[in-house]
Amino acid sequence: MNSTRFALTWNALETFGKQAVSIVTTIVLARLLDPKDFGLIGMIYIFIAIASTLVEGGFTSALIYKKKPTQNDYSSVFYISIIISLFFYILLFISSKFIAAFYDQPSLVQIIRWLSLSLIFGSLSVVHYAIFSSNMNFKSIAEVGLIAQVIASVAAIVTAIGGFGVWALVVQYLVLNSFTPLLFFSKNVWWPSKTFKLKEVKALFSFGSHVMLTSLLNVIFNNIYNVVIGKFFNPIQLGYYVQAFKIQSIPADKIQQIIKRVTFPKLAQISENKEEMSSYFLKIFKSSILVNFALLIFIAGLSKQIVLILLTQKWEPIVPFIRLLCFASLFLPLFELCSNVILSKGKSLLNFKIELLKKVLIVFNILVMFKWGIIGLIIGQIINSILFLVIQYYFTKQFLVIHLKDLIVSLLKYFIVAIIPYVIITWLMSVFTLNIYLEFIVYTTVYFLLFILLVFSFRLNQGYNFNMFLKNK
Repeated sequence: MNSTRFALTWNALETFGKQAVSIVTTIVLARLLDPKDFGLIGMIYIFIAIASTLVEGGFTSALIYKKKPTQNDYSSVFYISIIISLFFYILLFISSKFIAAFYDQPSLVQIIRWLSLSLIFGSLSVVHYAIFSSNMNFKSIAEVGLIAQVIASVAAIVTAIGGFGVWALVVQYLVLNSFTPLLFFSKNVWWPSKTFKLKEVKALFSFGSHVMLTSLLNVIFNNIYNVVIGKFFNPIQLGYYVQAFKIQSIPADKIQQIIKRVTFPKLAQISENKEEMSSYFLKIFKSSILVNFALLIFIAGLSKQIVLILLTQKWEPIVPFIRLLCFASLFLPLFELCSNVILSKGKSLLNFKIELLKKVLIVFNILVMFKWGIIGLIIGQIINSILFLVIQYYFTKQFLVIHLKDLIVSLLKYFIVAIIPYVIITWLMSVFTLNIYLEFIVYTTVYFLLFILLVFSFRLNQGYNFNMFLKNK
């Protein structure tokens, strides 16, 4: 129990520590760069992300899932990851002109060719992530992640101050992905041997391929809105959407990352005990959803103040995007938790089929809502999140002793304690006019005081205890 709590603590430190650095960097870069710069990176990120997913190949999850991976397993995965990364680097290098032509943005050619180098650097970290995660050694992951993030952020800010525009974002990505493997190897925990066994690669890929396909689907459809907006609108509008998405994703994505990294190894250990899995699931669910609801609805309520204070007035058009995106991301931690339950049972193909069904709904959403512009697309995301909730429960319930009624009641309670303060501060802002800084201070205080009061009134206060994430009876 103590080891898992320790793991969660370090994983949370890395996740939120990196996020704190990222927030500061985003604020500084948003003031130094133009929305178009962020839009250009947003246009091509899907291609880098797809290639990165294929390079990783699901091998990290496969190595974690395998009970006792050998040195041959680790070394074989290490070398195959490098080979795959070189292949996709060459492919993207050649394809860069066609991608630039698709968006009608000639400057993308050189950006893609340089940014693609991150694939090679990233391939060097695949095995280390698996080793440290399997051993619940999130302290080392935290140290590496934080240091690399700080170095990359400093490099990006210096480049932006130098007037290099979009290249500051390219430098940030390259430095992050190059320093991460260097720092991992400096730990001297594992080094590859001069062995490569195709048999081991095939065995791991039989499990990892389904995980990879699921991740690939997620990457494509998490970025598909960027492609649509970049193609049919313009880089500036895409820059607004990308920045809005970043702000609203601060709590949801980070909670989701903690759940993905920490719960999968734990669920894999207790996968044969249905009662224990159910108890563990509920504790993670209640804690993560309560905190996620509180933070996202808070950001939605004070989005205008946050943008004007941190990013300046040139970013004010993103406010309505942020408000709607916050409500679209309310259930993300639950989706990740359900996915890990299914994967811990070895049902990677089922997980892939679930994600495929969800992606079909996304395509339908885009086709129907596109005519209402970016706002219409985001409203469609909110509708889809509710449908995804039903789908995830339907396929996960067979592995747990949990009733739909209990989940719905819990979700409604958490939503009520977060939405009531939101409604109150929204009304207060419409009645009283204050200085923008004073508004932020006053209404932030009012929101969280009301929220805490309601949490205790509904006796939901244990949801704040992150130690409960991994505590088992």
